[in-house]
Amino acid sequence: MNELKKILGKASIDLKTDEKFAYSLIFPFYSKVREKELSHSEVLSTFLNPYENHEHKNQFLRIFFEEIGLKKDFDSLTEVEIYTEYGTKVKDNSNSRPIDIFISYKIGSKKHGIIIENKLNNAVDQLNQINDYYDGIIKAGYICSKIVYMHINPSKKVNSTDTREDVLNFCYNYDITKLISSLASLEHYSYVKEYIKLLEKISYSFMNTINSTEIQNKLSQEEILKLIKVSNLINSDSWHEAKHNRILEKLSLNDLKHSFKRNYSQFYLKDYKFWIEVWYSSMGYKIWLCSYNDKLEEVQCKKWGKEKGYFYFELENNIFEFPSDENKMITEIKKLIKISGN
Repeated sequence: MNELKKILGKASIDLKTDEKFAYSLIFPFYSKVREKELSHSEVLSTFLNPYENHEHKNQFLRIFFEEIGLKKDFDSLTEVEIYTEYGTKVKDNSNSRPIDIFISYKIGSKKHGIIIENKLNNAVDQLNQINDYYDGIIKAGYICSKIVYMHINPSKKVNSTDTREDVLNFCYNYDITKLISSLASLEHYSYVKEYIKLLEKISYSFMNTINSTEIQNKLSQEEILKLIKVSNLINSDSWHEAKHNRILEKLSLNDLKHSFKRNYSQFYLKDYKFWIEVWYSSMGYKIWLCSYNDKLEEVQCKKWGKEKGYFYFELENNIFEFPSDENKMITEIKKLIKISGN
């Protein structure tokens, strides 16, 4: 056991524990998109464009300008235009380099431009990329207001690229967490909610990959094998049955009926109006109330659906982490069992 603690100590990284994402139609569509970086650019460009057929008008554009330190520009800009894959050339005879998102606007008679380099799909940095974008829009007669380096990795900064010192002065590091936070103020629009779900999911997946890589690099082959064995145990029926037994022991109710069925338990009294099901995952518990009636007036909850001939009901707060929330969950189950038998 002490050896296992040492292994887990060496592997300890700030792991994300919430892997539950509400269903969204965007997920299956996004998984099939070949050019995922471009798909992000297209979505963000429409959010930024005040003339698009959406209802938030210039709200996100204003938030974005304020976020990157250009509030004064926003207050006095005119003729704003949003482009994706905007072509730039450093020299007349050089190849065109497309900027992921380019915001063009005027202040007075002068043209200003914001370059957005989109790395939300974790694309690699190309040689001299940021420098060429900057030189290209200067050649086209623009004043460069800002270069926004938008990345899925919060620890990745534009100064880790080959960007020149004079160009770095215009750069702003804008990671996925800032983007989610900025979009959150528009969340009452359903399409924004859907996109935020997608960003949260890809951020979660990316960070898990980073964590997995760090763990594999920190541990020896022998330690990794031991960790795999522990992981297999945690996801086994035996592990969940042990949780069932812990709950029984802590409930300590003599007349309680119970059963364990692979990854969930049922708890009920002899005469009950509803019974409690506790579903197990590697990270914790989820409580459901079940009844053959389609209404539960005794408890404040909402009907979720019907399966196996009976109805499921969901409490407002029905998810508990293991083991930190175990005692809180036991208290909740005791309260529900008492109500179910009255």
